[in-house]
Amino acid sequence: MSNAHQGLDASNVDPTDSYARKAFLSAKAGNLNCFDYAKFKMAEAITTVVSYEHLARAGFVSASEQSFYFDIDRLVWDQYFSILGNDAPECPWMRYEGSSRDDHIGPVSDVYQQWRQDHGLPIVGPYTQLDVPD
Repeated sequence: MSNAHQGLDASNVDPTDSYARKAFLSAKAGNLNCFDYAKFKMAEAITTVVSYEHLARAGFVSASEQSFYFDIDRLVWDQYFSILGNDAPECPWMRYEGSSRDDHIGPVSDVYQQWRQDHGLPIVGPYTQLDVPD
């Protein structure tokens, strides 16, 4: 990915706030004259399903809401800007600096729990002690 597309500064965007990350992605796409809401929503829908399936295959009975949406937003960024090839801007949010991906921070993701329930997979209550797969 290229650094050719500078301009907007992500350093003032709270990396723990999914709404702020999505707003920045939209602004960045607008800045690059490639914003397409339908494409954004499609990328978000596809990466959400991929994330559900990946977590289930990896043995996660739950995921924190924060880490779930962080992963989706990073995947959406990469998918959305992939059309720019080598000129695609790098996602400004690094993966869990100083912590493990397996850390469960904050409340359990309700949407992941609902997906698991809809697919006949076991779910956990919001206050269940979680075991993280190896």
